[in-house]
Amino acid sequence: GFRGGFVTVTSAGVKSDNNSSASTTIQPGQAFFVTATGGGTASVTLQEAHKTSTGVSNAVFGISTPTTNSQLSVGLYFKEASGNRRLADGVKALYGSGFQKTLDGNDAIEIPNWDENLAIKEAGQQLSIETRPVITGMDTLNLQIGNMKNMNYELQLEGANFSNPLLQAVLVDRYLQTNTPVNLNATTVVPFAVNTATPASYAADRF
Repeated sequence: GFRGGFVTVTSAGVKSDNNSSASTTIQPGQAFFVTATGGGTASVTLQEAHKTSTGVSNAVFGISTPTTNSQLSVGLYFKEASGNRRLADGVKALYGSGFQKTLDGNDAIEIPNWDENLAIKEAGQQLSIETRPVITGMDTLNLQIGNMKNMNYELQLEGANFSNPLLQAVLVDRYLQTNTPVNLNATTVVPFAVNTATPASYAADRF
């Protein structure tokens, strides 16, 4: 957005935003948050042996390791008056045989931005990364938007590593009452508008 936002990076290098260059290497001057996986008090111990010259980037942040899991990334974009396309927020769903439907330490809580927000809502939590079992039937990602402004936006959905040719995905827009097909092995861009005079256009559960 205009003032920046948060990106989640897992210990495996998976990022909530495909376009971010954040990585598992904490760069000089970089701030970060940590969460305890068991619900207890989080703590971090940094030792001399943890320092590395690998992955240090002159551009502040390095490139993280890709994942081979099936994944669906969703980015929330808007266009400035100048026409520049700007990323506001992003989330990612990972699908794999080692993941479970209930929330656990593999799922990352969304840290709200100052401006527009996008999250996956599951079990009353807002997530930036959610892990799920391999899809064998109907599966629904409940997207949640917030702090939207009176402007035009785009949702960019990027599927990767989906090998089942029978899988079909759609983006459901409750406000416009439309179903837009989503390509699970490419990029699908869906434009939408928010009118602050019409609450349904910026309802948290619109998508």
